[in-house]
Amino acid sequence: MIQPIEPIAHPFLEQQDFVLATQSYERVLSLNGGDEFVHGRLAYCLLNRGEYVSAETAFRNASVANPSNPRWKTGLAHCFLNLGRSEAALAISEELLRQEPDTQSHWLLKANAHLAADESRKALAALEAARRVGRPTAEIQISIGDLYLNEGLILSAVENYQAALRENPNAAEVGTLRGIEALLARNQSAAAQAVLDSYNELSSTQATEAILERREKLRLWINLSADDAANAVADMESYLTNHPLDIDSLVRLADHFQASDHSVKAEPLYLQAHRIDATNAAILIKLAQLQAQQRHFEEALSTVQKAIQLSNDPNLESYAQQLALLAKQEANKSPSQSAR
Repeated sequence: MIQPIEPIAHPFLEQQDFVLATQSYERVLSLNGGDEFVHGRLAYCLLNRGEYVSAETAFRNASVANPSNPRWKTGLAHCFLNLGRSEAALAISEELLRQEPDTQSHWLLKANAHLAADESRKALAALEAARRVGRPTAEIQISIGDLYLNEGLILSAVENYQAALRENPNAAEVGTLRGIEALLARNQSAAAQAVLDSYNELSSTQATEAILERREKLRLWINLSADDAANAVADMESYLTNHPLDIDSLVRLADHFQASDHSVKAEPLYLQAHRIDATNAAILIKLAQLQAQQRHFEEALSTVQKAIQLSNDPNLESYAQQLALLAKQEANKSPSQSAR
């Protein structure tokens, strides 16, 4: 009775219809049981449906039917990762590596387990091992670059982003652009420019409109960090005329004006960004810092109090207390002192 039913699930799997595939495999099991592949395929369907506890059970059943098949242990580890059980997933990855130390997927599983446990350096070591034992895909290179960047190793991050582009420009596209943004967030404009140059050289000429727009925005951001940014400011202002809702660019231009002692130009940009996203505490904090720099302590205090409602940052309370003290001192000054 199994044979007429079990193959029905194969087209459903190919079509990514995990609901119908699950129903098919469950019917097989209810009629006359099944082998490791019935349990394993059912587990795969459940895993893709987000039913991790049920998938765990199915993967265990598959492993009982054939303990030597690493696919079922790998699937079980992915269930653990989705259930927040990183230690259990790590134990499986290490067991698999003892049996097959040159299998790249086992090292990737180990890296994911370390990442889930917030062990970025151990994850980086596992990814480096994955690169050594198998072909370094663009995705692996991007992940290594991200981890090096988190460790502050800028040159190594840049090298891996560039290697990802050489390996597969299309697969590396989104990760590379994200890496450029992360480099700029760390004020590494020269490194960001190096990656963008490689991207422009190696990327597909058939990029989508969204990608082209994002690439142009990153170019403007990098130019804004240059020593002579006069033209970049004009270009960014022109860009914002056409993209007035781009919060990141509004804040970046405001940051530039703030750093260049043009706070009068920075404040309306922060306010515009806040009107677009009133739930962004980071924008309010930047605005409060600018207001405090201008000695508008009452305004800064009011702004920080709004930020406190949106953020769990414990430092904001002490900052608000400092601003309240400064506002009181400012209010107690004589008119002649305030004028000075």
